[in-house]
Amino acid sequence: MSIKDYQTRIDEPFEGNESRQRRRPTEKKNSTDVILFRSLVSILLALLLVASLGWTWLFAVLNGPSETYRDEIVSRAMSKPSTKWIPYLALPASEIDEIMQGGEVQD
Repeated sequence: MSIKDYQTRIDEPFEGNESRQRRRPTEKKNSTDVILFRSLVSILLALLLVASLGWTWLFAVLNGPSETYRDEIVSRAMSKPSTKWIPYLALPASEIDEIMQGGEVQD
């Protein structure tokens, strides 16, 4: 087969497409809808990442090797009404009660 024959075979349409008309591309969604959806998904995933990193840090600190630092964090969190719920995320209530009854941690 010569090069000219090969080039003409490439330029010919496929056998199945001869009788059909060329398909028109489908209309795309509104680009602002797609951008808005992807932005919301990205923001939600970022918030989920931050929350999981925060919980991981809290769990590691409160169950970690330093009991003094754990007691200090629990005491500081329990002293403010807005943060009393935080130690309960990583420690059982009985352990938090023991820490609070043990006395104040001095700086």
